[in-house]
Amino acid sequence: MILLRDNEGALHQFNVTGQSEGAVQGLDGDVVKDFDFSSDRGYLIASYAPNALDNVCIWQLAHVGAAKRLLIPDPYLNESPRWLPGGDRFLFVKSHGGSSHIFMAKLSEPKAKALLEKEVGIESEPCPSPDGSKGAFCMHRFGSINLSICSIDGETSHELYAGPGMKTEPCWSLDGEWIYFANWDRKNFRIAR
Repeated sequence: MILLRDNEGALHQFNVTGQSEGAVQGLDGDVVKDFDFSSDRGYLIASYAPNALDNVCIWQLAHVGAAKRLLIPDPYLNESPRWLPGGDRFLFVKSHGGSSHIFMAKLSEPKAKALLEKEVGIESEPCPSPDGSKGAFCMHRFGSINLSICSIDGETSHELYAGPGMKTEPCWSLDGEWIYFANWDRKNFRIAR
């Protein structure tokens, strides 16, 4: 199955031959901003009502057609939900007042906790490692976007790759040894590791 969000905010399923299986049912007309999927836990969806662009909430949809469950309802921009491997935890980005931070929450108790409370900057695009012990993320600071890594408890973090331009969309290799990302050098976008 291939999942994609179209430019109108609808979530669609395709099989591997490219045949459309239609829009994902159960979202009740919400506009999908971003999402993550786990075969055993279902969808994590950041969405908003068409008339409420400044309030992005995070929902769980256990399976297509099920009733969605509101996880993160607060009136901020809650984006980029990502399942942590195993268990019921997930990461997401909460933005408000010109800053954004990575938070972690549990399905069983979706009270969010900031991971890197002492960091100054704009954190985005969390990507958990395959074993769930670390997270790669983008740190916007001083006009550039650099790649950082942190322990999943938020106790430690360090810059992994910096320099001019932007480093975005981190993704771990399945063995957890490499991080792939998009790198823009002010002329070209390239995939790097």
